[in-house]
This record gives sequence, C-alpha cells and structure tokens, in this order.
Amino acid sequence: MMAVLRIIEENIPELQSLNLSSNKLYRLDDLSELAQKAAGLKILDLSRNEVRTAALRGWKGIWGSPNPTPTPSCHENVE
Repeated sequence: MMAVLRIIEENIPELQSLNLSSNKLYRLDDLSELAQKAAGLKILDLSRNEVRTAALRGWKGIWGSPNPTPTPSCHENVE
C-alpha cells in the first residue's frame, strides 16, 4: 500500500476518486497518509473488503458495503 501512496503523491496528487474494492483489505493503517498525499480525494471505495465498521468512522465519502459487519454505504466526516 505504501507504493500506491508514493505513486499518488508523485504522479496524481489531484486524485479525487480511488477504487480499492475487492482487494481483501482488512486494515486501514497504511491509508492514514492518504489525506495528505491526495488532499482533493472525495471518494474512496473500500467495498468488498474485510474492513470493520469502526475503521471507517471519521472518513467522508467512503463506500464500505458490503464488508464483514454491516456498514452504511457512506460515512460522514466527524472532524
């Protein structure tokens, strides 16, 4: 995932939408820097992964269903 972040930072910092669906992701730790690398990111699709609901809280424009626990299709930012 760090390679993806490096590519975004170096080549497409204006990225607005990123589809990471169906990648068997179960943690978002590696995505913690995504907001700095792509400040204009509005949509992040994490559907059909293994991400838990709690990991998606506080993210705006995150598509997270279906995942192992029921998650709304989009979480509101709680800044």
